[in-house]
Amino acid sequence: MLKILVAAGVDADDPKADSVRSFCRALAEKLIAQGHVLLNGCQTELDKVLAEAAYNKLLALGVTDVDSR
Repeated sequence: MLKILVAAGVDADDPKADSVRSFCRALAEKLIAQGHVLLNGCQTELDKVLAEAAYNKLLALGVTDVDSR
């Protein structure tokens, strides 16, 4: 199990912002599905997108101790 820090940011007015958000969600889901621990400070909009996607994936996998991941 790796501990992986993902830090991200994007200008909300950037025409590619939705694509970046989608990528971040998919990245978080893959990291969790592979058993990694996501380190995240939840400081930017994208950090929150990553954290929410990871949390939802953990719940879908039946993980009860989500704070450890």
